[in-house]
Amino acid sequence: MYDVTVDQAVRQGRKTIWLPALAIMLIMPAIAFVALPQPYGVILSPIILLVAFFVAGLYRAYAVPQWMIWAFARVRNVHELRRRAAYALLIPEKSDTGLRKFEIWTKVQRSNWDKLALRFEQPDEFIDDPNIPAETHVYFSIIKRILALPFYGLMVFVGIWLLTSHQKDPYSLKSIFGYLFQGFIAIVGMAMIYLTIREMMDRSPKIMMSNEGLATARFPFSSWSEISDMHIVPRGSGKYRKYYLEYFAGGAKVELELDAFDMSRKKIDQLLHFYQGRFISTSSVQPAAKNLIKFKNESRAK
Repeated sequence: MYDVTVDQAVRQGRKTIWLPALAIMLIMPAIAFVALPQPYGVILSPIILLVAFFVAGLYRAYAVPQWMIWAFARVRNVHELRRRAAYALLIPEKSDTGLRKFEIWTKVQRSNWDKLALRFEQPDEFIDDPNIPAETHVYFSIIKRILALPFYGLMVFVGIWLLTSHQKDPYSLKSIFGYLFQGFIAIVGMAMIYLTIREMMDRSPKIMMSNEGLATARFPFSSWSEISDMHIVPRGSGKYRKYYLEYFAGGAKVELELDAFDMSRKKIDQLLHFYQGRFISTSSVQPAAKNLIKFKNESRAK
């Protein structure tokens, strides 16, 4: 019955939701720009972009429910799929119900989803893997730090080069502001080089996950029984998008940026929930039901 893996479902979601929507936003303006006689193509380009954005959004509004019905009916572990689909931006975060209002559901789809939502009342099936050790550490990525150094070095070079360049009126207000800005660029570049080298030399683990619990560079060890609402969330957009690990432990909210480590976000997510599942399977602790019911109720609120 459950013949699709989480990875396959997420890949299919990208193919059926994001790729067609992106194609609409790129191809429609290109065709209109080429087909329309000049200068009308240039004048109408803002309107064409808005129409393309609307059509892409309309397509996504229909595509998301279809994918959700298909995927959640065929994947065994629905909680993992919801989590992975959320930070792959296929569906909104469970706490963000506003975006769900832009999805277009038929009565049949709502009825089918209400039946599927009952699956969220049960925990995911845990299958132990003896190849995964009792404890895993995650460190800063040296390769990522090395690749960043030339960019920061360029900032220092450009800042110093501009500072030492000849100015026609070196004491004018414009030149003084230029000196300040150029010096700022050089100082920021040097500071980033220092911080990057310090991170490269820091070989202490930043995430320590085990059969018993989790510790990060920003929060001490917590047992899995004390940890709740653990998930990875994206922030920002485009090249400025960053991913964070968030969870609650000991009454505190813990946040940790994940983009600088030697392990991928996908692997970190899988191992975190694997260790949590291993702990639950060998103890009397059960996952909190409030989170499962919350997503179910949100699905019915569409």
